[in-house]
Amino acid sequence: MSEISQYLAKVQSGKYPANQQIMYALQDILNLIPNLADPKVVQAFSVATNDSMALIYLSSLIRSIIAMDNLIENKIQNRLMEVEPVTPIAPVVEKTAVVANKSVSK
Repeated sequence: MSEISQYLAKVQSGKYPANQQIMYALQDILNLIPNLADPKVVQAFSVATNDSMALIYLSSLIRSIIAMDNLIENKIQNRLMEVEPVTPIAPVVEKTAVVANKSVSK
């Protein structure tokens, strides 16, 4: 913006000749700027900004809740590990018992 202002000041003082292509580009840029004197435009910007901020707030809140849940779950798991140390899993060896055929009299 400062360069544009300096250029226009030099054109106005006569140091630079007026370049019509630059003037048309500046006119297009200035025409795209919204009219902030209109209350409807100001309210529309406010609503859009508030919606964006609400979305950012909710996403940060959800991220914090998930992080807290993971932290609590991690603490629970650590306490369970302290109470019941994990024993290494050994291969299960099946023992077969041979039972003799005995007749039991009643």
